[in-house]
Amino acid sequence: MSTSTSNPEYIASDLFHPVEHAFICDWLGVQRPVRAKEIDLYEERADGHDDEGNFIRPRAGLGGWEYEGEDKCGNAVARLLLSNIQSRLPQWGTVKTDGEVLLARDHSAVRQNAISLMPQHLFTINWADSGPGCSWPEAYYATYLPLYNIYVVTLSQDSPDAYGYEDLAIGHFPLEELILDGAHRRCQPWRAKRRLVIPGSREAALLTRRARSAPEGKQSRHPNTASSQWE
Repeated sequence: MSTSTSNPEYIASDLFHPVEHAFICDWLGVQRPVRAKEIDLYEERADGHDDEGNFIRPRAGLGGWEYEGEDKCGNAVARLLLSNIQSRLPQWGTVKTDGEVLLARDHSAVRQNAISLMPQHLFTINWADSGPGCSWPEAYYATYLPLYNIYVVTLSQDSPDAYGYEDLAIGHFPLEELILDGAHRRCQPWRAKRRLVIPGSREAALLTRRARSAPEGKQSRHPNTASSQWE
């Protein structure tokens, strides 16, 4: 069956749950299928997964449910597509003096699906070594989304500090386009326009420090500091 993002008036009983169709369509900005039309994605405010691990649902980010600056549907789409490779995604961790291991990324039950989604690694960027031994990796993947006949580009960091979530879907391109061409077209402008960061986060602190340390009268290369964005 041929489908497209412009006409998703279909339902596949065994591939995606109606909740998943709802947040996929909302993220794409297209009409929901009939069985997903009346779903309130935020009514139950569940913690991302149903009890059996049979489907993904949106969850609150670092800023909480009421904060509108985080892409809840974009995170849900990314978690759906990346569920099979959670152990390969960037992970921040530390060991306390008593031997306890602390990890920033929580692993959920793998989403069971009739079709195994296969994310393709594009590249990983280390944005900064913010401290001795502390990297800041950001991994990009392209994953084919069945029924919608598109590739979705996702990014994954080792913690939710920068964007409120570890994983986000940042763009998509048609199946007919070469993966490298489509990913390049979607990845390049994304970070330039995505300058909103979470108050109190690691990126917000870095932006503030850069602004304060810039010579007087000289504009920082990050003109919108964290404080000015949220006032």
